[in-house]
Amino acid sequence: MGASRYAHRSFRLFRGVEVNIAADGALECPDPLLAPFEYVVAGVHDRFGLPVEEQTARLIRALANLRVTVLAHPTGRQMPSVQGCALDMEAVLRACARPGVLVEINANPRRLDLDWRWHCRAVELGCHFCINTDAHAAADMRHMR
Repeated sequence: MGASRYAHRSFRLFRGVEVNIAADGALECPDPLLAPFEYVVAGVHDRFGLPVEEQTARLIRALANLRVTVLAHPTGRQMPSVQGCALDMEAVLRACARPGVLVEINANPRRLDLDWRWHCRAVELGCHFCINTDAHAAADMRHMR
């Protein structure tokens, strides 16, 4: 049952999932469970205080997983309470550009992650983006604008 079952001239439904990136860079969902999805969003949701080198290696390892199609909110920040993790953003963006992983621009005003200061550099490195609302409830769809 792939996406083509739901294909229409002006509408196509994709199946996707967001998974956490574990401290060691593995996805917290086994690959066989990810197989049916057309896209997999990977993001940091914990362990924000790892040293820069470890945090960077964590994301780069996750991005090497061929199932990952989107890097979600790269630093994991949620303003004003969670400042997000410190990492070598240049190295992470390079890792996104190599396999063609999309970098999320999270339009939720509490996230705004990827930080705007990195957009031009990401384009120079060959990154592509997806923009989303980070909607966890119907009311959050207002961020679509």
